[in-house]
Amino acid sequence: MTQDLSDSQSRSPSDLFPEALLEHHGKRVFAPMARWKSKKQIPPVLLITGQAGIGKKSMSRYLAEWILCETPPPGPIPKACKLCHSCLSFASGNHTAFTEVAPEDDTESLKIDQFRELKATVGFGTYHHHARVILIPQVERMTPQAANSMLKLLEETPPGWQFLLTTHDSTLLLPTLVSRCQMIRLKPLPTLEIQQLLHKIGVAPARATVCAELSQGSWDRALRFADDDIWEKRSEVLKFIETPHLHCSPLIDWATQKISHFETLVDLLEQITAELLAWSSSTPLVPPEEFPWKCASTHPTLTSLAHHYQKKPARLESARHFWFQQAERLGQSRHEIHLPLNRKILAQDLLFPWIGAPT
Repeated sequence: MTQDLSDSQSRSPSDLFPEALLEHHGKRVFAPMARWKSKKQIPPVLLITGQAGIGKKSMSRYLAEWILCETPPPGPIPKACKLCHSCLSFASGNHTAFTEVAPEDDTESLKIDQFRELKATVGFGTYHHHARVILIPQVERMTPQAANSMLKLLEETPPGWQFLLTTHDSTLLLPTLVSRCQMIRLKPLPTLEIQQLLHKIGVAPARATVCAELSQGSWDRALRFADDDIWEKRSEVLKFIETPHLHCSPLIDWATQKISHFETLVDLLEQITAELLAWSSSTPLVPPEEFPWKCASTHPTLTSLAHHYQKKPARLESARHFWFQQAERLGQSRHEIHLPLNRKILAQDLLFPWIGAPT
């Protein structure tokens, strides 16, 4: 993280975000949850959706703790008491009535063996609770075999079991699985709110503004962009757009190192292609220096590139077609990165076409 975030007086992102999360997402979540619990009719399968990094998993854990709490305090906001045996067990990570089914690492899928183990526990209760909560984050990462096993489990949900599923895109799931869920969609955080949160944890104002603009409503993404290494690579991506052949190989090597690097590269390229597509599709074509580029930090690079194509109308249509193709390819890569593919070949497939882009 940035040097500013190491200040002992600064608040950590993990301490700060739940407060903003509850205030922002609670407007959509708390009212139905309170109503369902008061009637003792909480849907057995809740599917919490929304873009990556906006707090779906954190919100799900908050709800799980509240559902299992033995003495939830009264009030308009559902919350756990934090004092009962259940809450203390949950806080220590040893709650026998709470299970999280998750991949072993960022590149893994949810496999059928994990669901076989889960199904083997049907019929076994816990000492303190008749209820049981199962959290499955990133449920879209189930293998086909795991998805079918999960579907069979949901066809007759075991008594007292409560499933909390999360996904950034419900269209990646089996329609028959989605049909068995009560869906709650979380909205992205406002850019200004993310900017203010970054200020509170010590990110410099100028950097906080850019990171908030690039975050697209995702707190996780904002934190990633605020990191020193990512901040520097962002400049390299802009240089890559100007002269791809000079900066292609270093970016490929960097994107191959970690899945978070690859995702950041995709984030940056998506933002750039979206901006260029928006400008090139304006009617009549807006002079580049007058176009309202969304991210001020990329303004000089994109303005210069747009001027280049404005002077060559015959090439602009080809460039627009190329940017559209790249936008589609970038969207596909978000799913492919979690498949058993060679990450370096995938990065090459994304970046090499820019070397032959229309000029």
